[in-house]
Amino acid sequence: LKCFYGGSETVIPELSFEESVNLLYVMDKYLVTNIKPKVVSHILQLLPLTLDNVFCALSNPVCFQDEALEQAIMRRIACNGQNILTSEMFLQLSPQGLLRIVKAEYLNTSETNVWNAVVKWAKHTTESSDGEVLRKKILPFLEFIRVCTFGPVEFCKQVALTNILTCEEITDICKYFGITDGDAPKLKYICNSINPRPNPKCSENLLSLSK
Repeated sequence: LKCFYGGSETVIPELSFEESVNLLYVMDKYLVTNIKPKVVSHILQLLPLTLDNVFCALSNPVCFQDEALEQAIMRRIACNGQNILTSEMFLQLSPQGLLRIVKAEYLNTSETNVWNAVVKWAKHTTESSDGEVLRKKILPFLEFIRVCTFGPVEFCKQVALTNILTCEEITDICKYFGITDGDAPKLKYICNSINPRPNPKCSENLLSLSK
């Protein structure tokens, strides 16, 4: 309330990242726009400091309603992909937060790491290793994980053996691996991109997140 009635200059700079995001949510809910730029600016200053802040942002859809903030978050994700995928906090992500990661245009990690992290998340979330259970959980993500960029051995060991893909999907992808020049199979639920996900160009400050 103090922020809304003239105290923003002293209150906002003292807010933590989570408090700032909560304030952003309240402002959005009650259509308070006059101090929004100050709050967004404060969030942008705090975002690079820790990995916790990135996960907090991923868990709050309101952070993606501001274009500048969304771009900053996605840059942090792109340049810290491996740290994010291996963090314990990754397993606590909501499906919406995870979807933002797997849809990222750039990530500084391998596609096999993306697949393994998503499967680990599904096992943790469902408390199951059953292929059908896991498939149901990660189905919304399969069209964004570029399994056709895996090597044949990687695909067989890390994807096929999980029993997440159907026999038809595995057979068609394996057939593609045996073709020297051709398009990947067009399967309903599986990403058929044959182009590796690009690594981002990251400056030192974008790689400075601490855990």
